[in-house]
Amino acid sequence: MKHPRLTSFLIALPTLLYIGALFLDPGRSLVLWERTPQFDWANTWPLILGLGAYSLLVHQIFVRLPESPSRPQIIVILFGTLIAGLLLQTAAVHVVEPYPLRATLLRQYSPFTGGYWNIGTRVENLSQFLDSFAEQMPRYAVHAQRHPPGLPLIFWVGNKFFELAPALAANIAAPLRPLACFDPLAIQLSDIQIASGAFGVLIESLLAWLIPSALFMFVRRISNTRTALLAAMLYPLVPGALAWTSQFDRGFGLITVLGLYGCERMLGRTDLQSGRSSPIWALFTGVVFSVGTFMSIGNAPIILIGALYMAARLWQQERLTQWRWRLVQAVLVLIGVASLWLLSLPTGFDPLGMYRVIMQTHLDLDRPFWPFVVWHAWDIITFIGIPFVMLALVAIKQPKSPAQSAVLMSCFGTLLILCLAHVARGETGRVWMFFAPLPVVVAALYLCRGVPSSDRPSSAGHSRQFTLITLLALLVLQGSAQMGWLRFIGYGVDSATVVDAVVPTSITATNIRYGRDGQIALLGFEAQPSLKPGDYSDITLYWQLDSAQPLTRSYKIFVHYAPTLDDLGNLNNTKRIVNQDGIPMNWNLPTTCWRPGQIVRDQHGIRIDPSAQPGDYLALLGLYEETSGEREFVHTAQQAKDFAVALPIKIRITK
Repeated sequence: MKHPRLTSFLIALPTLLYIGALFLDPGRSLVLWERTPQFDWANTWPLILGLGAYSLLVHQIFVRLPESPSRPQIIVILFGTLIAGLLLQTAAVHVVEPYPLRATLLRQYSPFTGGYWNIGTRVENLSQFLDSFAEQMPRYAVHAQRHPPGLPLIFWVGNKFFELAPALAANIAAPLRPLACFDPLAIQLSDIQIASGAFGVLIESLLAWLIPSALFMFVRRISNTRTALLAAMLYPLVPGALAWTSQFDRGFGLITVLGLYGCERMLGRTDLQSGRSSPIWALFTGVVFSVGTFMSIGNAPIILIGALYMAARLWQQERLTQWRWRLVQAVLVLIGVASLWLLSLPTGFDPLGMYRVIMQTHLDLDRPFWPFVVWHAWDIITFIGIPFVMLALVAIKQPKSPAQSAVLMSCFGTLLILCLAHVARGETGRVWMFFAPLPVVVAALYLCRGVPSSDRPSSAGHSRQFTLITLLALLVLQGSAQMGWLRFIGYGVDSATVVDAVVPTSITATNIRYGRDGQIALLGFEAQPSLKPGDYSDITLYWQLDSAQPLTRSYKIFVHYAPTLDDLGNLNNTKRIVNQDGIPMNWNLPTTCWRPGQIVRDQHGIRIDPSAQPGDYLALLGLYEETSGEREFVHTAQQAKDFAVALPIKIRITK
């Protein structure tokens, strides 16, 4: 390359601007995600040190690799990328969670971060589950409403596995059962069902960190072993690969890479009588896409990535002169794509009904279209890694291999189409992690054109080595800043780590109790007594579980402000000026996770209706069961109606 410093500047400038925005921009104008209150150096330094050490190791290994690495070298490097990915993932989780493994499992059991375990672990009759899937979808947790049955079935497989080893399941479930309290019915589940959550974590982690090995297979097919090893080693530096632990989106890149590998294998000899395996590879590619879409309808664009890549490669190699045989291959791919869906039909599974529910739920997300045309692209670029994407853009105008051109077209062509698709407005770009391997492939192909090996140093290679060092340094900086500033992982808390709240002397004490035995006690509360229409405020409740046993039901807590108890009515009551409900501790600590005797500080944000009339209002408080909506019995209270208690305070609304 003639101008390595210019290339380094082009990839560094937007990356440094983004990092600066993370540290300096209080308005979050360049990010979509919740920010932490401050950058926690104490918890982030293991990630910074890990990313830095790994980047240095990548550079040193690469410049010392011979042109044709031996099989033991390949195995050691690929196994090392798997271990490095898991270690860096652990360091990333540690940024916001003191115990990474426990936090990972905790997210698996939480319905707010997926809900697939909550569904799949209860599947006993597979045919019956698939037969009623479309009908039951609206009752599932929000993420599971938007996906086919593939992800819940992973936990069904886990159940079947542990049925063969019940003693192992019992040993695994013992420490995990308290973490499963996020599921309202977990207390009734068997050890086998609880242990299936750990099985889900294992599968999700393998999907995410087998991507480097798949990258090696694909890049070696289109280039050489040395370039393939660089692509594999670069992948653990993708910021989005370190975020979203226990989220299957991170693993969908494996579908992308295996699909492209299948496409390359399909480009073999076209003579059906030759005995070559290209018909098998066409079916393989289709089955890979079928598995991907059966896990998530959002993976459908991976098929477009494969189609664009195949079209570009066919044009490069044969100008479509073998179109008859390629048409046969396309039919075989489509048969493969339909395979899992067709196999599920005899059970009564309704794909069209499922699709209607998915689209209805998906499009209920009220987000504007045009701003997200840009936001989607920017969002996924930040999770892939701005340096990777900028280097891929630079590579468009630099000398490149035919395969590199095909990867570029399939990546940016599909991303453009997806950003312009109307249905895309209902999501954010991070769910498109299946794009992540593509810029990594381009970066490896670009950097290996002239990078010196231990066998063959060159001046051109040294210039690209300068770009490689710049790329690695920028990825360390972006990954550290992104994981340190943005809160990706902190869904839910382990009840064992929640210390008893200290009840301040300034609270308004109460003797209000809920439950048939009065076991849910409201010790007191804090609320602002004077507000104006449109004001935001908090009401803080102090609860205690006065029981020897945990609660077996998960309750949401509702707070209503209304003139009188008679104004409780339905949720559309026009006299009510506050309607707020939620799981305690900002959805972090369900009542099934409360420890006996524990005091819980539960803060609820409220907003006064802007049209509220001046006057005095009651603060009405109640509990209702999360799944059935049934209100909990009021055991002790001075004023109660329809299982709602009037707190001993008057809320005055002034002009």
